[in-house]
Amino acid sequence: MKGRILSRARTMFMCVLCTFGSFCGGRVEAAGETFRIGFIYSKTGRLAPYAKSVSQGAKLALQLFRAEYPQYIQSVQMIAADDESSASGATKAGTRLLSKQEVDILVGSFSNTLNYHLLALSKQYRIPLLMPRATDEMFLNQALAFSITPDDKRQGRMLAQFILKHLKLKQASLLIETDRLDTNRLLAGFQEEWAHDGASLLGQWDFKPGQAALGPLFHDMATQKPPIIVFLGAAQHAPLILDRAKQNGIQAPWLGGDAWDNESLLALAPELPSAFFFSYFHKLDPQSSVQSFVQAYYDAYNAFPDQLAAEGFEATKIALEAFLIQQKGESQDLRKILETNSFQGIFGNAHFAADHTLLHAHPFFRAQDGKLRVLNRITLQD
Repeated sequence: MKGRILSRARTMFMCVLCTFGSFCGGRVEAAGETFRIGFIYSKTGRLAPYAKSVSQGAKLALQLFRAEYPQYIQSVQMIAADDESSASGATKAGTRLLSKQEVDILVGSFSNTLNYHLLALSKQYRIPLLMPRATDEMFLNQALAFSITPDDKRQGRMLAQFILKHLKLKQASLLIETDRLDTNRLLAGFQEEWAHDGASLLGQWDFKPGQAALGPLFHDMATQKPPIIVFLGAAQHAPLILDRAKQNGIQAPWLGGDAWDNESLLALAPELPSAFFFSYFHKLDPQSSVQSFVQAYYDAYNAFPDQLAAEGFEATKIALEAFLIQQKGESQDLRKILETNSFQGIFGNAHFAADHTLLHAHPFFRAQDGKLRVLNRITLQD
């Protein structure tokens, strides 16, 4: 925190800029006592429908913090700024928060594209950037950038590890939506982990959205009799793919990545072979800390949280915990605090790896007979 005194006019200006009224902690007479979190989200533009969940998760984290630590109500502010769902908007919002509001830490976007521009500002102003979602490995090992969710390559490694360590299988087939950049990063991570264990791939097939004739593809796949099939691609295609696979005689279980927990897939589950998938967050996860968050979110908004809400909550909660560590007087260096401490997140104890990815036990689910249950939790170390 910086030792600075805010004029009454400037304090009022800050509260006007707060996009959410309850994010402002009221007037602060001595800015030296104030910890400012800059929160950047897409209030307007094409990303706005998704950003609502992120912002509600962040807002809930602040509300719960104030309820638990009322002595700091006047000491912590969250100043929100609209990135307008664009790179130029993110740069404008970030610059304003860093140069005019002089925030101590930034909570960034769930968009890789927007986080690229916020990362440049983070370096320029030497302020830590907490990213609710950053799936491109270019964000790794950046001095001031910290990601709440694993990058695509790390997720690909976790998918392979789940097959090898939990299912104890040494063979698999791959179906890949090759036109997606994130899919190719998932594939690179999967192959890296798979090769380390001496496992073999029975085959690899390409999938293109809108592909009319899936029959020949699945017929060819069925001849290999794979013990499991991994689909690396957009989750919205999973229900169609699994349905067509069954129609073509494939009974092998499937494994998918993040966001496979959509309602369409679960609704089809009674009619399909079992499907496993990794997920950063799911409202049905029985872990007590997850359910505490789900209940608190439902009480606040009369709705269940989705993954984006969980990511916004987690990023903001860690920023607030970093503030509490500062108050103990052990260190004022936020980067050092983030690098060397454990934090209590939605999944309990978590810490940042050497590459600044938040590490905790990620759940793997099984959808079968219309039901969802956690099969295993994997923590992929450095």
